Amino acid sequence: MNRSKVVGNADDFGMNSECTKAILKSFEMNWISTTTIMPTMPGFEEACEVANEQKLLDRIGIHFNLKEGQPLSEKIKSSRRFYNDQYEMYKSKKGYFFTSDENEAICTELEAQLKRLQEFKIYPTHADSHHQVHHYWGIGLVFSDFCKVNNVPSLRLRFNYGREFSWK
Repeated sequence: MNRSKVVGNADDFGMNSECTKAILKSFEMNWISTTTIMPTMPGFEEACEVANEQKLLDRIGIHFNLKEGQPLSEKIKSSRRFYNDQYEMYKSKKGYFFTSDENEAICTELEAQLKRLQEFKIYPTHADSHHQVHHYWGIGLVFSDFCKVNNVPSLRLRFNYGREFSWK
């Protein structure tokens, strides 16, 4: 028998206090079933505390961020393709293919974000990315390999129809 499951996911958990509160309210109202948290944003620690208090750990994925705020790894900060003179991450990576050094910088940043989440005893149930950058060819290949190697169980696709992609 085929079973279907509808998953309502809210991105940007931990972006800031207001966004975190709105997502918590959405959980209370049963409007969503999961969320993805942003380890690079100012509200991250607050969101981790609330996730533990509200016993949401089995409903938290990671919302990898390569587009906004402060990256966690030095390697990506040294790359002009990712980081500018105003100490901000570039917004657009659409259509880019990256060198092996740039792919390594992406992977290093993903590792830093995953490690930061795990330091708060949160192990993601799934992954996606801020502004869906994992759908860009250059990043997507690195992203999917990274998730598989690091035992992130599922990768949320941008188009929310059809069968869920899972490593198992």
